[in-house]
Amino acid sequence: MEFDIKAIDFDADVYDVRKALELVLHGPDLYDPNDPRNKGRKPNFEVVLDESPAGRIHNGTGILRVTKFVGNNLRRWVKNLKENKILVKGRALRLFPTSRQVSRLVKQQLEKALYVGPEKEKDRKKIESQAGQVRPRIAKVQFGVWYRRPNHGRAFSIEHEHDFVCQSEAYISVVYEHKLICIEVGITQSLAEPQLYLTLYSTQIGQRETEEYKYTILVKFSTIRKLGTGNDDFGQPGKRSCYRFTISETFDD
Repeated sequence: MEFDIKAIDFDADVYDVRKALELVLHGPDLYDPNDPRNKGRKPNFEVVLDESPAGRIHNGTGILRVTKFVGNNLRRWVKNLKENKILVKGRALRLFPTSRQVSRLVKQQLEKALYVGPEKEKDRKKIESQAGQVRPRIAKVQFGVWYRRPNHGRAFSIEHEHDFVCQSEAYISVVYEHKLICIEVGITQSLAEPQLYLTLYSTQIGQRETEEYKYTILVKFSTIRKLGTGNDDFGQPGKRSCYRFTISETFDD
């Protein structure tokens, strides 16, 4: 079910609106933890604020999406008593139920996804933003395996290597929301058929004179067993530090 939200304070952001709605939707008037229809967890909901052409955070309106069960309870709560108000920065929101249908995907998320409070969501968005701003350049990309040498400890065997300093470019970034490390590399024509499991895109990131393709290497956080970095002779990270990910299986002799 969808509600149109009106009279939102222009200084309020989406987290302020979500917090105010959380106090009501998860409050004693609407939420009964013993009701089997709640399936033992607090109901989820989604808030989307409409964009403002004037450069503000929003234009004072938005949309609230909830399950049908929660929406019916909220509609009765707002209608029954004039004292029942949802306040954001001292201003009461105005809610109007609509006849619009919630998409199947949103409906599944509302019914099955665990609720994440606005404070945690705000922190997560901050981390995502900070992670997206860091995009260092890569000097080399290497693929290989770790192995154990008798009496010498572990060593790294390089099975494939490509330099991205002289004739091309490569960058590494973190896609936090999808728990991925993304390595974007430019591939020359001579390496157009590398024996690697990569995702191919048609855009370029390096020199047009030498590059034919752009590849993206995606490494899931869950597949990383170890993460290491190399230091210089003084034990400090050098200008070109070496970062290595150990993923999937390791091979020991």
